[in-house]
Amino acid sequence: YMSLAPIAIFSYKRPKHLDKMLTSLTNNKEAKESSVFVFIDGPKKDEEKHFQEEISKVVYKYKVFFKSLEIVKRPTNYGLPRNIPEGVEEVLSVYDRIIVLEEDLYLSPYFLKFMNDALNFYEAEDKVMHISGYIFPMKKKGLFDTFFIRPASCWGWATWKRAWSF
Repeated sequence: YMSLAPIAIFSYKRPKHLDKMLTSLTNNKEAKESSVFVFIDGPKKDEEKHFQEEISKVVYKYKVFFKSLEIVKRPTNYGLPRNIPEGVEEVLSVYDRIIVLEEDLYLSPYFLKFMNDALNFYEAEDKVMHISGYIFPMKKKGLFDTFFIRPASCWGWATWKRAWSF
């Protein structure tokens, strides 16, 4: 059995959403063997500064549920277009794969199994660059439970260093 992909979580100023997401994540059996990195974006305004601390407190409550947990507090407001790519780069500079989550997701208890199994299964398949944990509503008649589709979904996804560094 291969090692589990590290999980990068991106948060900004919604500690209650993050708390629910982390609860759903810890309901995954694989959580206790997963390394987690939480990237907390910096404030846009002075009156938002307290959110980084509130989010840190929420995250630390879950420390015992993971193999390891690291918090990265951004010194300024990066925004999603900068925070996510830079966070993914930071994790992929050490690991060969990654699972990416945002604070407002609610995950199935089988999410980590699905993502890690798919990362292992498709690792050598150059045509596969992204595993999605979500698909927009569509007609499923004739489709298998898992299938290939060109568009990427940003609601719970995973990739490999080989696909990210093209």
